[in-house]
Amino acid sequence: MKIVTYKPEYAQAFRDLNLAWLEKYFTVEPVHLKVLDNPEGTIIAPGGEVFFALEGDTVVGTVAVRALGEGRFELTKLGVDPSAQGGGIGRTLCVAVLDWFLERGGKTLFLETHTKLKPAMRLYKKLGFELTTNPDAGGYAGTDCYMEWRAPAVVIHKAQTSGDIAACKEVFRAFSEWLPIDLGFQNFEEEMARFPVGYVHLLIAKKDGKPVGAVALKEHDKDTCEMKRLYMLPEAQGTGAGRAICERLMADAKALGYKVMLLDSLRRLDAAVALYVKLGFEEIEPYNFNPEDDVVYMRKAL
Repeated sequence: MKIVTYKPEYAQAFRDLNLAWLEKYFTVEPVHLKVLDNPEGTIIAPGGEVFFALEGDTVVGTVAVRALGEGRFELTKLGVDPSAQGGGIGRTLCVAVLDWFLERGGKTLFLETHTKLKPAMRLYKKLGFELTTNPDAGGYAGTDCYMEWRAPAVVIHKAQTSGDIAACKEVFRAFSEWLPIDLGFQNFEEEMARFPVGYVHLLIAKKDGKPVGAVALKEHDKDTCEMKRLYMLPEAQGTGAGRAICERLMADAKALGYKVMLLDSLRRLDAAVALYVKLGFEEIEPYNFNPEDDVVYMRKAL
């Protein structure tokens, strides 16, 4: 599965998936059709975006984010094909919206829904949305709750901009300086010179807007990936951000189609090894060269 942004050829899928959802749970109103019939004019042109989940060339899910001005955005029009529900597609689409929102420095991200949609409510709460009072009188017909996203103390999102990629590089350099071994045997300087080439996915952690951690994903083959260079700066250690960024990386890797994640560490880094065990990683035989005598190699099925 991959997540892509709006193209005119996906407009019909956007309409069909959302119309099916509305007809099942709500009443289709003119305000809905105005958006579904013209996503370019009502969502894209004012500064929003529409995301699509693709399995091959088939659209299996979609979500939109509307720009309402003054840093206020709405997550809306989330729909997943019934045949693909339960596979984490809704979560992956919402995470794409969160990443997009954070990259643009948004101030408020909200949504409106109905409490009868229990799986959706669980998803939104898990992502950090909280019930609160709607500042606008009225709201959508058929909805009975308003939720706003509350950023955690340490925010984690995909590193896509040149600034965030450069920040990841600096975190990885700090990691190499912190490690009790020399990474020369891994050709670390050559890796940094061509960075981010060699990695398929980067996550960055920020506290008060400042980068405080990062992790990378490396591909071994179409089914197997590896967690690399996980490091949290001292100001983020002990906050739970290390576990959170690992969980996000595992979820993203699964969404990208990987079935297995590998990692290696040093036994003397007991806190890190304990975290990996809690996350479900199991020790395996060595899969690469490392001259240290206390290396631990681990694997987890995604």
